[in-house]
Amino acid sequence: MRRLMIYMCARHGLYIGVLSCLILLTHCTKTSAEKIEPPKKEEGTPGTQPNPLVAEHWKVGQRFFTDNEWAECMVGDMPLVLTAPHGGDIKPAGIPDRSCPNAKTAKDLYTQELAREIAAELYETYGVRPYVVINLLHRSKLDPNREIEEASCGNETMKGAWRGFQGYIDSAVSTAVHHHGRALFVDLHGHVGEGDRAQIELGYALTGANLRTLANGNDITNLIAKSTMV
Repeated sequence: MRRLMIYMCARHGLYIGVLSCLILLTHCTKTSAEKIEPPKKEEGTPGTQPNPLVAEHWKVGQRFFTDNEWAECMVGDMPLVLTAPHGGDIKPAGIPDRSCPNAKTAKDLYTQELAREIAAELYETYGVRPYVVINLLHRSKLDPNREIEEASCGNETMKGAWRGFQGYIDSAVSTAVHHHGRALFVDLHGHVGEGDRAQIELGYALTGANLRTLANGNDITNLIAKSTMV
């Protein structure tokens, strides 16, 4: 599984760059005449077991929520998993704010919205859906991007929420790999850059100028060779 972390601090800044980068890195678009074929199944050896994290019952386009609706999962059909761990707004009244050492409680702006908009644009433009997992709790209550004790600051209810969010990620990644033989995992985060300039940061040796060439309709072959993801 390949991993990419995207930091952003503006809802629409360099939006086409993010979409272009994801399409480039997954090598996965399809038209009505072109379908994505799952990997060929190999004969199992005696005693082997299927991956229990693969959600065989999931159907493309379905949405799932944990019991308290504190995490959301959207089922995709391409080898891309988007997560937004710090974009939630829910603050359950009975849950104290996190106050353990090193606890960061500020929300990442627009990351939940960006995940949803990327998913919508990929479907509208290319006819494919990524897997999307969103933490709906505010970071002052849970930081699911940390180990469970720091994430919950010891609150047992929030430990359950952490497990729900992480469980959706595990199943989304495992299911994507099961169907496609690979998956790109993109974790969306936000922060304030220098000054007031809105920015999106992408890793793997692709500059903003590189990505803008895609928006102009240029061929992606050279960028595929340049990217350290390949």
